[in-house]
Amino acid sequence: MKILLIGCGAAGNKAVVNAVEKDVVKEEDTVIVNSTSKDFPSNYNGKTVILSPNDTGCGKEISIARDYAMNAIKQGKFNFENIEDYSTVIFCTSVEGGTGSGATPILAQFFAQYFGRNTHVIAFTGFEEDVRGLQNTVEFFKNL
Repeated sequence: MKILLIGCGAAGNKAVVNAVEKDVVKEEDTVIVNSTSKDFPSNYNGKTVILSPNDTGCGKEISIARDYAMNAIKQGKFNFENIEDYSTVIFCTSVEGGTGSGATPILAQFFAQYFGRNTHVIAFTGFEEDVRGLQNTVEFFKNL
């Protein structure tokens, strides 16, 4: 079984970079995704996907991140030439709002349905305790 590890949003990207640094996964078997390139970790040299057409962030607005993800799919940004090499795709993300919580449900469904890949989501929660973060967490799991 060969796994493609995808980090979505800042927390997911950090998790993927950490997995590479700890030799859990090879960098060529990873992708990091965000709405803006300024949030990509500087110590990562693997494949990156910028969701925003203008390389701008989405803040905590998960609806904007969902729109960015759907448009990126339509533009072919996830049609990786070697996707058939992977039997499983694992997404790492956070759920309180922003790129990860908005884009991950869309992208996970895409990889499962369009590519027919066994798809899993590792979701980090608990970073924020405000009402908006909790609402975004609930919405994330409803969308997933």
